[in-house]
Amino acid sequence: MLLALAVSALPAAAAGAPPDAAAFTAAATDWVLSGQPLPPDYLQRLAAMAPDQRLLAVVFLRRSGLLEGPAIPAATILAPAPDPEEGQ
Repeated sequence: MLLALAVSALPAAAAGAPPDAAAFTAAATDWVLSGQPLPPDYLQRLAAMAPDQRLLAVVFLRRSGLLEGPAIPAATILAPAPDPEEGQ
């Protein structure tokens, strides 16, 4: 019950977050509530975000219990997002 209460409060905290982080946290909330693990491509999804939004998403994942294990290096979290025009 405590976990359900904590998880239900997390989307409210993310409500003021930028759209990318808010969309990611909404999807992550669905994963938590349905008992799913992180998808295999979660690192690529995080890398596509701006650094400030990536940090919000990583904090959300840690606090929700989805992201366990070794810490993600600060340099990875703060790295600039890839330029979408660069891939064209």
